[in-house]
Amino acid sequence: MKLSKRLLAVADMVTPGSVLADIGTDHAYIPIYLIEQEIIPCAYAMDVNRGPLARAEEHIREHGLTEQIETRLSDGLAALQPGEAQSVVIAGMGGALTIRILQDGENLLRESEDGISAEKDSISAEKDGTGTQVGSRHFGIQEIILQPQSEVPQVRAYLEKAGFSIVREDMVLEDGKYYPMIKAVRSADAAADTCTAHIQASREAQVMFGPELLRMRHPVLHQYLLRERATQERILESLEQNAGAPVKAPPCSVPADAEAAASLDRVKQRTAEVQHDLRLIEEALALFSVETSSCCAPVRAERICHGENDACLTDARGRVKNEII
Repeated sequence: MKLSKRLLAVADMVTPGSVLADIGTDHAYIPIYLIEQEIIPCAYAMDVNRGPLARAEEHIREHGLTEQIETRLSDGLAALQPGEAQSVVIAGMGGALTIRILQDGENLLRESEDGISAEKDSISAEKDGTGTQVGSRHFGIQEIILQPQSEVPQVRAYLEKAGFSIVREDMVLEDGKYYPMIKAVRSADAAADTCTAHIQASREAQVMFGPELLRMRHPVLHQYLLRERATQERILESLEQNAGAPVKAPPCSVPADAEAAASLDRVKQRTAEVQHDLRLIEEALALFSVETSSCCAPVRAERICHGENDACLTDARGRVKNEII
């Protein structure tokens, strides 16, 4: 399975060894890829519409993965049960829909959080038919990986409000479009030594452009910022020209002076908005001229350890190379 740059960047954020729930799976490309690459053992491919789910089932059969990938008709996380998955992917949806899915699944995410805190450091044992001690762990959802197609700052703001911490971001340019990806965990589970505090940018700039993208001085973000600056400067120039242009004659019921004043107010308001956005862009661009410290150097490798005796060594793409000592 060969993925697009966008989907490959999303798949690369999934922690190796976790069970995946792919929300809005469409063709099930991500779970198929991750299983074929032996990054994850199994997955749930979920979609709200029967058509995309039928396409997913066809692709799953073609790749011989019907035993590893289960499809479910589901509105967001509704058909997912507590403890079934550790990683959730929501990719290719609008920001508002992404937030709605997370809000609707809040109870599931909270139950998973409770399960992690209650059982992460203990093993519950029960007797089986032969009297053997059977150990079990229930981790629940440990991470959410998002690739919103719009309203990305609103998604970041929601994550913070809902108690999540952004621990990793990526950005790709594909077919002339910029796609940001976000990996978040519950704030209590975020690494204590995160470098976010070292970012020399306001919270507003971090929400707008991504705290991890700014920390990494991501090259694709740099391209995006340069393009956005040029776009906003052209808009500002046009607004300044319009501010001095004569106003078209209004309807008879509207006094000319009132219409002129209202038009000027709209131009002033839009000008202020563009100037504000430009200040944020310049603030973000200034970071790319600052020398990156060793603390804030980009880190690509990740790890997942399922027990006290696991030594999870990972390569640059985060794949487990050696699990057991």
